[in-house]
Amino acid sequence: MAITGWLNGESDRSVREKVDDFCYLGSYLSSNGSCEKDVKVRIGKAAAVFDKMKKISKNDNISLRVKTRLYEAIILSTLLYGADVWPLTATLTKKTGCGTSHMAEKHTGHLLKRQDNKR
Repeated sequence: MAITGWLNGESDRSVREKVDDFCYLGSYLSSNGSCEKDVKVRIGKAAAVFDKMKKISKNDNISLRVKTRLYEAIILSTLLYGADVWPLTATLTKKTGCGTSHMAEKHTGHLLKRQDNKR
């Protein structure tokens, strides 16, 4: 615990707890500037959304174009929320790239197999 006084011009003393990281507006902020936890959480959230969209990806009545647009609008936006402020390292770039390519491959691969079976 750290005791701070004269915070923002106020004369009262406040007790603040020092933490290593915390969640703010859905993103994890770290005291050392790392975004690894946020990236892991974002990959998990995108994977959860991807699992919920399985019925849509298996539906033959929905075009590939619409499925791709849904993937970009829902899954990628979930994954990349807040990414504009991430200080990315090579490791984190690989993690996010692998996550998206794996989901896209699974999504389109399933569709391509179904289209081959129709021929």
